[in-house]
Amino acid sequence: MPSDAFQIKAIAKLVNHFKWTWVGAIGGDNDYARFAIQLFLEEASKREVCVAYTHFYPTAMDKADIMEVTEVIKLSSAKVVVSFSGESELQSILGEFYRQNITDIQLIAGEAWATGKSLWSEFKDVLIGTIGFAIRKAPPPRPICTIKESVWNFNQR
Repeated sequence: MPSDAFQIKAIAKLVNHFKWTWVGAIGGDNDYARFAIQLFLEEASKREVCVAYTHFYPTAMDKADIMEVTEVIKLSSAKVVVSFSGESELQSILGEFYRQNITDIQLIAGEAWATGKSLWSEFKDVLIGTIGFAIRKAPPPRPICTIKESVWNFNQR
């Protein structure tokens, strides 16, 4: 599985590609999100992308936490938000987006929730335009030859 660093660098390149120069970054208060946002800040600065805010919220959010992150996003002039969140965390935030009819935010989904089927079916109206990164699932490549064949070829020399 590729390193999270590849995903984060790709997200920074994507943001730059679309010339989004003013973005927000959110994530749960955990090692994954802290690492991801720190690296995103470094990569974004290399590409002349400014981060308007970073917001970390508790992984077990109560109503006040949900309202706080929603207000941070709403009050910012940044309309692009990179989210290094888990699926269950984002479910609460998107529920509040839906309740308040917040549909003018361009979300960039990290691997942790990009493929969360329940989010996409429940919050499709809020997620219109969201771009996500996910690791492609494919069978491992077939070896060119087996170990047995390699040993036999080696012995024939």
